[in-house]
Amino acid sequence: MTNETSGNHLPGAHQAEKGKHDIRREEKHQPDSHKAEYHMHDNSPPDNHFSILIVDDEPMNIQLLGNLLKDQHYKVEFATSGKEAIDWIYSYPFDLVLLDIMMPGMSGYEVCRKIKSDKTKKHIPVIFLTAMADTKDILKGFEVGGSDYITKPFQALELLARVKVHVEIKTLRGFIPICSKCKDIRDDKGAWTRVEAYIQKHSEALFSHALCPKCMESLYGKEPWFKTKKSGSNT
Repeated sequence: MTNETSGNHLPGAHQAEKGKHDIRREEKHQPDSHKAEYHMHDNSPPDNHFSILIVDDEPMNIQLLGNLLKDQHYKVEFATSGKEAIDWIYSYPFDLVLLDIMMPGMSGYEVCRKIKSDKTKKHIPVIFLTAMADTKDILKGFEVGGSDYITKPFQALELLARVKVHVEIKTLRGFIPICSKCKDIRDDKGAWTRVEAYIQKHSEALFSHALCPKCMESLYGKEPWFKTKKSGSNT
């Protein structure tokens, strides 16, 4: 399976018709299987750092969701079965999974249960896509570890709002490697960055820099002006 994240790859979607929806088929060798890849022609700039896996056995649903998300510059990959979804999960660090429940073979519930049973993957939020509005079906989704659910047919603005919330929450949850000395954070690609830069990149938080009393004392404790200011504040 390819590890590229251009958002243009659809591994294993053999059910789609050749040439339909402006999709071009290519046969490409991949580990453990020969899977068909599809390239969706899209010129939108890949400037969004969040990556999303869409899992659905209906090519039309994949096309619709993929275009919607890529219009918002999310990086998107696709799977048409539970097995392909698991293969993708272990080949790339996704920020979110949009998961259909009713699929042949491995159901969406089973896929979610596998993701959540792995301590290195369980932090990935899963949003179920379902035509089932029955309460017991929705509750089952939460019981197996789902973060949210969206009923089909979905409203585009609602879906985008829920996706935005969960990818940002995911960033500040789970396992984040941090240097014990300088406190830099290692991102998913192995690069080290300052804490504030990491949080700003993965959320909408803004930082205002200042010095706490402890650091002020450490930096300027021997300075006459600081001693004067400190003694004045104590009177």
